[in-house]
Amino acid sequence: MTRTKKITVAFFLNKNVRPDPYTRSPLLSGKELYPLYIQVTYNRRNTQFRSTYHKSYSNIKEIYSTKEEIDHRKYEESLIKRVIEYEVMSQGKNFNLKGLNDRYLNYSANIFNPIDKYFRDLIYSAVEKTDSEFSKILDPYNLEQVSFFIYYKAASKLINDLDKKLPSDFLEEMNMGLEFLKWVESQDNLIELIDWLDHSAINAFESYLIKKGVNANQIKTMISFINRIFKYYIGLVVH
Repeated sequence: MTRTKKITVAFFLNKNVRPDPYTRSPLLSGKELYPLYIQVTYNRRNTQFRSTYHKSYSNIKEIYSTKEEIDHRKYEESLIKRVIEYEVMSQGKNFNLKGLNDRYLNYSANIFNPIDKYFRDLIYSAVEKTDSEFSKILDPYNLEQVSFFIYYKAASKLINDLDKKLPSDFLEEMNMGLEFLKWVESQDNLIELIDWLDHSAINAFESYLIKKGVNANQIKTMISFINRIFKYYIGLVVH
């Protein structure tokens, strides 16, 4: 296994771009504010991209001026390092920093997003097969603010034979998805994809299931199901 070399994460204000035109106001004493960027260095290579917080500052000291700002810097630095460590483990010598920004955004996404999309896609695919007059109403993009389970219940009430169009193991998988959703919602902090990839979330989820009395085979099945969705939708493989 390739050993992760030193990773350096540095924050800076990008003054090579025009200052935010909406921040030059009397309340700000006409100060020019510049976007916060991050420079990542690994194995004598570096890349730069904008901070996900998309804030602008008049000087670099402001990015550490409050506890909230300090926490944001610590969070981004930690997440970037975890992403690189995971990718080095996955790709070995083939790893490079190109495209790190996009991968960083993927890995910091809510862990439940791919699960939710998986069930919505299955349900809508079944809805389309029915040629129902309600198919347009049941477009998943019209119902993004409700959970996949409510989406399923609505579709089932409007289309009597919906279950005949769904995969035979749909209900079994949906129950696993609902159990996973309960666990995600029970956590104090947002669970991100990188938490699953580095096994910290897997370990926590397993502990949760064990406390609920779920047997080892069922736990293994549930973990494999979630891993399969991640691989299918976003190409992420858990090692």
